[in-house]
Amino acid sequence: MKDIANMAAFLGAGFAVGLGAIGSGWGIGNAVVGAARGMAKQPSRNFALFRSMLINQAFGSNASIFALVIGILLWLKGGSKLDAPDSLAQAAAYLSAGLSIGIGALGSGIGSGLVAQDSLEAIARCPKAESRVSLMMFIAQAWCQTPCVFAFVVSILLMYVVGNNFNVLTDEQNIVAAGRALGMGICMGAGAIGPAIGIAFVGAKACQGATNSPEHLQNIRNSFFVGAAVSESTTVYALVISLLMMGGFAD
Repeated sequence: MKDIANMAAFLGAGFAVGLGAIGSGWGIGNAVVGAARGMAKQPSRNFALFRSMLINQAFGSNASIFALVIGILLWLKGGSKLDAPDSLAQAAAYLSAGLSIGIGALGSGIGSGLVAQDSLEAIARCPKAESRVSLMMFIAQAWCQTPCVFAFVVSILLMYVVGNNFNVLTDEQNIVAAGRALGMGICMGAGAIGPAIGIAFVGAKACQGATNSPEHLQNIRNSFFVGAAVSESTTVYALVISLLMMGGFAD
C-alpha cells in the first residue's frame, strides 16, 4: 500500500497522545480529589495541601509529556519523506512506537493518582507527619514513572532503530519484521501498566501507614521498598523481551 508507513506514523501519534492523556487525566483528577477531601478535614492546612496537590499534578502529567514527545516525533515522521513508505514493517514500527508509550503511560498516570490521593489525605489526617509522608510520596511518585520511561525508550528504539532500512526486505521478511515490531511495542506498553499501578498502590498505602502507625515507620518503609521493587521486576521482564525481539533486526 502506498505511503502506509506515513499513515501508520500518524496513527501512532494519535494512539500515543490519546492513550497517554487518559492515564494522566485520571491521575491529575485523583490529586484534586485528595486535596479537596483533605481541605474539608483540615481547612487550616489549605495552602499546604494546595501546594502538595500541584506537586502531585506535576508528577501525574509526566506520563502524558512522554507520550506527547513521541507523538510529535511520529507526526514529524508521518509528514516527512521516508526511506520505505510502502513497507509494512516500517509502518508496524511506527504504529508500535505509539502503542508502546500510549499504553505504557496509562499505568503511570493512574498510579500517580493513587499516590496523590492517599498521600494528601494522610497529610490532612495528621499534619505533623507531613515531612515523612511527603518524602515517601516523592519516592513513590518517581518510582511509578519508571515503567513509562521504559516504554518511552522502547518507542524511541522502534522509531529510530527498528524503523530504518526496511526497503531492502523481501515480502516474507517484511511480514515477520512487522510482527516483531508490533510485538515489541505491545509487550512493553502492556507490561508497564500493572507494575506502575502496583508500585503506586504500595506507595500510597505506605503514605497512609506513615500516619496511622508512625511507631512502625521503618517497617513500613522496608515493606514499601521491597514491594515496589518486586512489582517493578515484571516490567523489566517486558523490557527484556522487547529488546530480544529488537535484536532480530540486526540480523
